[in-house]
Amino acid sequence: MDPINVINCTCNKLRIASRVITRLYNSSFDDSKVSALQFSLLQTIKAFDGGKITTIANQLKMERTTLTRNIKPLERDGLVFIESSEDAREKIIKISSKGVKELKRNQDAWEEVQLSVIDKIGKKDWNQLLKILDKLES
Repeated sequence: MDPINVINCTCNKLRIASRVITRLYNSSFDDSKVSALQFSLLQTIKAFDGGKITTIANQLKMERTTLTRNIKPLERDGLVFIESSEDAREKIIKISSKGVKELKRNQDAWEEVQLSVIDKIGKKDWNQLLKILDKLES
C-alpha cells in the first residue's frame, strides 16, 4: 500500500485528532476529579436524566457494555446513580446533586478550551468540521 494513503487514513487521522483534543480537555480539568470523557458523560446523562443506559449508549454511538464500564467510576464517586426500571433488563441512570456540582465546577474550564479550539481553527472551519462529523456519524 502506498505510504501516503496510510498516513492520510481517515481512521488514523481522526483517532490522532481525538487523542490530541482529549489531552487538551483533560489538561483543563487538572484540578478536577473527572476526565474529559467523564465530563462529557455527565453532560449527556444530565441531558437524558432518568434515561435508560441503552438510550444514552445509542446517543453516544457507544456499546452498552462500554458505557456501563465508563459509568462505574462516576457511580463509585457518587456523581451518578443507577436504578432498576420497570423492565428488569434495563437500567436507568441519573445524575446526582454531586454530579451536577462537578459539572458546574468544570463548566468554565470546558468553555475556555472549547473557545480556544474554535479560535484555533476559526469559527467557519469549526462549523464545517461539525457538519462533516455529523455526516460521518450518520
